Amino acid sequence: MHTRRFCALLLGAWIAGSGVVAWVATHNLRSASDPIAMSSRRVQDELKAAGQERAQAFLRHQAAELNRYYFDRWEVVQLSIAGLLGVILLFATNASRVAMGAWVVMFLITGVQHFVVTPRIIDVGRAFDFAGMHEFIDERALFSRLHAQYGFAEITKWVAGLVLAVRLLYRRPARGSRRGKRAAEDALDNDD
Repeated sequence: MHTRRFCALLLGAWIAGSGVVAWVATHNLRSASDPIAMSSRRVQDELKAAGQERAQAFLRHQAAELNRYYFDRWEVVQLSIAGLLGVILLFATNASRVAMGAWVVMFLITGVQHFVVTPRIIDVGRAFDFAGMHEFIDERALFSRLHAQYGFAEITKWVAGLVLAVRLLYRRPARGSRRGKRAAEDALDNDD
């Protein structure tokens, strides 16, 4: 397989995986917020017997724990993809500075997310998992800011990924290359 296409495949998996994890996390929290509406009659009866407020608190905690796990594991996978992609870009392709710069942005953002932002989100989120809505106001505000930072970082990473994809898939051949000469000759032949 052509190395540039393989890089594009890795990049596509990286971007698509990030979208899937974001969708799953959102779906987990929504389903935990309203378990009665989405459950069978038997589950509804069990939740009512346990006390709806307490059951919802437990389900939100469970959804949050799953999301914490998913994001942590996905970031490890992203760092692995980034490492492989970087090695291939550096040694198996003649990637441009723009392509390498986009890769560096993606790699650094993922590293900061995994080693700085996500651990902080996990710690702050666990502090108020079972608290009432009017408790831990400062922690909730910090949690919201951290989530906004994470979201901005994801969008920035996706934009850098799109820049990299465009550079990988639509790069013009070098001036001195055979392909470049052949394309120029074909263009001249077509003009006649």
